[in-house]
Amino acid sequence: MASGSSHTASTGATDSTTSAPKREARVEVTWTGEHRFDTGRPGGPTSRLDGDGASSQSPVDGLHSALT
Repeated sequence: MASGSSHTASTGATDSTTSAPKREARVEVTWTGEHRFDTGRPGGPTSRLDGDGASSQSPVDGLHSALT
């Protein structure tokens, strides 16, 4: 994947109690070089994750922040 390339992931689950589709959750991930990725909803704010934890939170730190 070249620097600056992006990927969109989504889920379209169904609620088992009502059989109604749940709201789709889309997240774009853009690789910005080395171990850095910008993530967020399309058209919304983004967060940077750095696998080395040098320029921003590591993925583990970001997950921990999201859960606390």
